[in-house]
Amino acid sequence: LKSNTKELLYRAHPETIIGIKKNPLEKFINKLSFKETIQNGNICIFDSTSTSAFWECIKNQNPIILIRHYNVDDSSMFLSRLEKRCEIIDIKDPSKTVEILNDLNFKKLSNNSIEKIKSDAMKLIPKTESKMKYLNELWHSFGDDFFSRETPNNLARYSEAILKSYLSKKPIILIKDIGDDKPIATEIFVYCKNQEMVFSKIARVLDRYQISIQDARLETTTNDHTLDTFFVLDRQKNPIGEDAILCKNLKRDLSSSLLGELNMNVIAPIKVSRRLRQFKFKTSVTLTNDRSKKMTRLDLVTPDRRGLLVHLSQIFLKHSVNLENAKIATLGEKVEDTFYVTQMKSRQPLNKEDSNKLINVICSELDMRNYEKTSILNK
Repeated sequence: LKSNTKELLYRAHPETIIGIKKNPLEKFINKLSFKETIQNGNICIFDSTSTSAFWECIKNQNPIILIRHYNVDDSSMFLSRLEKRCEIIDIKDPSKTVEILNDLNFKKLSNNSIEKIKSDAMKLIPKTESKMKYLNELWHSFGDDFFSRETPNNLARYSEAILKSYLSKKPIILIKDIGDDKPIATEIFVYCKNQEMVFSKIARVLDRYQISIQDARLETTTNDHTLDTFFVLDRQKNPIGEDAILCKNLKRDLSSSLLGELNMNVIAPIKVSRRLRQFKFKTSVTLTNDRSKKMTRLDLVTPDRRGLLVHLSQIFLKHSVNLENAKIATLGEKVEDTFYVTQMKSRQPLNKEDSNKLINVICSELDMRNYEKTSILNK
């Protein structure tokens, strides 16, 4: 994060829809194109939540500063939720906008936000001397990105579960429905010793239960543990958290798979809906090196198929590609996924030759897989 806005170059955003006057604030983004901006995880500043660009940044987990200005509706139903996700700054006098933004210290804002999340979470965790010692060690191993995107309640729940089995080698698996008024998805949190094919092992178990991953966040802690969160739905697109028996069995199989005790070589037959059979378009893959993350960003658009993520993880393994992070988005019958990958041995971004080879393999294998399943079912 930059120390203040004086180090940024400004440009106007092309999708200004702030009403009568052209918004003077949207130029405070940076010198990159909008696509490059959100790919690189840069800070974005908005004074309205009504643009598609704002919600694209929310989806992409960019650091966001939201200006509450004279033309922002403070009664927005989303405001309380945005306060947890964005740094919100009040500007009463529009003429002071540039002066206030120039005096912002982004690093301080980020640190203050993280410290507040930690402080609020600490209040929710029963305190003992031994627990506090391990808690500090645990939190020290987490990255800032993890703290900045989690609520204090989630942080406290994850931490308590890990501390209860802190010296155990067994994976920590938590399953819970999420949603404000009613459940909209089920969150599966996994904390375990880092190992090869973690994502593949988890995806295989979920696939066997016909549970689809709608979103995923993958991280590795500094003490070499995975810190993964999956948001899932069942085959009817419903949450699963209220099915106690299913959740118990799922926890058991996920744990066994991660411990190498479960044979996942046999996958149940794949059934594709008649509606999905007619949804044909070719797989699209783009790779760009993200200098700030020292990884390669892989953007994938392809028809949704059961077993897709399992197949993709096997391609990564076969071509010595390490999956560092993922953002999964299932949009109806199409997936638009983003993966951050590195070379398995060096943990560096992919070179041009490896990138081109990976693009060709993914496109050819997924398209062939989709074609074969569609052809067989249409006979």
